[in-house]
Amino acid sequence: MNLKRTIHTLRPGSLLVFLIAIIAGSPTWAANRKSDKPEVSFEVELAKKAYVGEAVTYNLYAYSSDKNIAQFQWKKAPNFRVMPYYEGEADQELKVVRKNGKEMYRFNVLRLFFVPDKAGKFEINATDAYIGIPHEVAVNDFFWGPMRRTEYERILLHVPGAEITVKNRPKAPDNFSGAVGEFSVISWLPPGKITVDRDAVGVVKLSGYGNLKNINVWDMSHWFGDSAIIIDSKRSEKLMQKDGRMYSELLIELTFEPKVKDGEFGPVDFVVFNPRKGKYETLKSQPESWSDSDVEISPSSSHLRTIGI
Repeated sequence: MNLKRTIHTLRPGSLLVFLIAIIAGSPTWAANRKSDKPEVSFEVELAKKAYVGEAVTYNLYAYSSDKNIAQFQWKKAPNFRVMPYYEGEADQELKVVRKNGKEMYRFNVLRLFFVPDKAGKFEINATDAYIGIPHEVAVNDFFWGPMRRTEYERILLHVPGAEITVKNRPKAPDNFSGAVGEFSVISWLPPGKITVDRDAVGVVKLSGYGNLKNINVWDMSHWFGDSAIIIDSKRSEKLMQKDGRMYSELLIELTFEPKVKDGEFGPVDFVVFNPRKGKYETLKSQPESWSDSDVEISPSSSHLRTIGI
């Protein structure tokens, strides 16, 4: 899979007016054209229920009987700030679907990711937005003579609202990390020589669909037991879009000092809340061992193990 086409970096939402060109070029806006107009409507997609901290996707779709609708612009944007949100990347692919028994073109005009921080019922209000629809008109061009060209009329359409009910998660265990989503964890020792009392490196990667912004990494010393002590740790976080959903990644690089010749790194564990299952899970990586020698280990999907609480 070409991740450059399917993953996009996200940023906190700051949308006031969203403008997107659906086809290339600079259309000419033509008012009050009397000709057959394409059938166009908007539809909103948002989950009805969610848990606090769960990332939910908001999609705004335009359905049209003509694939050449031109531009979208809010008359007045809805109140998206009822919940914290991030701006995603709308799908660029035009899809042909059946709607109300008719073949229609579907455009993904807008995608947001809401991450509710409290329980309650939240409403994104209905509003109106402009869209450009095409018309063929006869013109007498100065150079080319009689010809037909496409012009666009700016029309105002209703955008439906949406409502979501957010409920609290069940009581969390004391070691809950704060991560909410569908995650997996792997850990590994990069290739190199591990020697007693000399600094070495171990790497942890927690990733999956959901939000890791509020994660807390508690005591990490038990990941080594009595085999080593942690000297330093560096962490980096990425918030992305993958397959139309919020995707997060946490990478931790641990500098440790081995205290025994034959030691073990892991299992690395995180307690997360899986909203699809509605329960807390303990994720554990496969432990890796060393024996004061060259270690040639690479991360693998086989290093995953999930234990439900």
